[in-house]
Amino acid sequence: MCATRGLYSGGATPGLLTGVAERESSYYQFISRSLYGVPNGLWPNENAANSKTPAGLYVGLMQVPNGMVDAFDYLTNTYQGWYIFNGNLSVAGGADIGILMSAISEAERG
Repeated sequence: MCATRGLYSGGATPGLLTGVAERESSYYQFISRSLYGVPNGLWPNENAANSKTPAGLYVGLMQVPNGMVDAFDYLTNTYQGWYIFNGNLSVAGGADIGILMSAISEAERG
């Protein structure tokens, strides 16, 4: 059992990164649309424009910064999302990041 589970009445946050992917991309790496003369092709899911971010800046399941590898490989996209998430936790500080990331990894494994 992970050492951090005792800190939460319901245990660690199961499926945390799955929840991030659902929120960021509705759990779609690719969407069907017509581009470059290809009708109804499967293309990487890019972010829509909003008041803070132009369209196409982020891509895939985890909506990471756009790039060819992250756009077309969902495993790389997911790892990149975890890496960015981990970096944001480090910036947030105040917690033992190694223990916290172990709990997240354990929750993701089921």
